[in-house]
Amino acid sequence: SATVDEVLYIPAGYVYWKSGSYKLNPETPPLPRILCEIPLLFLNNIHYDPKEPVAAFNDRYHWSFRFLFFQNAAIAGKMIFYSRIPTILIGMALLAAIYAWTSKLFGSLAGLFSLALAAFEPNLIAHSSLATTDLYTAAMIFFTVFSFWSWRQNPDKNKLLLFPGLFLGLALLSKSSAWLMVPVLFVLTIQKPSWKNVLRFGLILLVALLVINIFYLFHGAFVDKGELITFMLRDKAQKFWPLRIILFPFPRLYSLSMLWNLAQSMGGVHPFPFFLNGQYSNTGLWNYFFYAFLL
Repeated sequence: SATVDEVLYIPAGYVYWKSGSYKLNPETPPLPRILCEIPLLFLNNIHYDPKEPVAAFNDRYHWSFRFLFFQNAAIAGKMIFYSRIPTILIGMALLAAIYAWTSKLFGSLAGLFSLALAAFEPNLIAHSSLATTDLYTAAMIFFTVFSFWSWRQNPDKNKLLLFPGLFLGLALLSKSSAWLMVPVLFVLTIQKPSWKNVLRFGLILLVALLVINIFYLFHGAFVDKGELITFMLRDKAQKFWPLRIILFPFPRLYSLSMLWNLAQSMGGVHPFPFFLNGQYSNTGLWNYFFYAFLL
């Protein structure tokens, strides 16, 4: 059976491959959905007409449900299974990277121990079998830090900085929360403050930006996003004027996903309600993750 996110993600990724449209799920970066639906391209009996108008945003879940469980009811189970195969492969690659990094640090026996811990970790088991974004994000973040560490072992080989830049770009294309890696990499890069290390950090960001723009074929990149910021943030747009500078080099659709998440976190468009200790909020609760980690 499909999880609630897969009901949207699977059709959204397939529609992109067939029509090039992101409209079914514009509020999140698209990489996991697009990779997940590659196996569906080898199924010839999926009922979908690329000329069919894409559902309006408010009707996207209904449209996706009909696409998956009515239009393709006979093969819905097969579509769900096929869509999960790429995630399983990414999960295996993550396990291999965990083993490789631990082995380099502490030896092969420690590598096998860390591999066993990861292989039986409940979160990895759960998310590596779903066509969703979480495993992709975790893997790309891990690959980013691993490749950054590999460069730190050979700091004179600046070409190795291309790899953390590549994986950071893929992480940012997987989920908006991956932006937390940017300040982390900055701190790691300038542990020994120097202009050379600042430039190295800039190189990582430039490579990541290039990866994102190539993915979107540079559509809407290096264009002022003032109108988009005003549309998404409305009366709060003035407070976030630096976003016009930050978003300038990014593709328009990627900027939309970033602004969507920002607006949603402020209780704007389609907010998610939060509950903790008897409190409800549409803008999130600052201490939520502290409780989550303790539990």
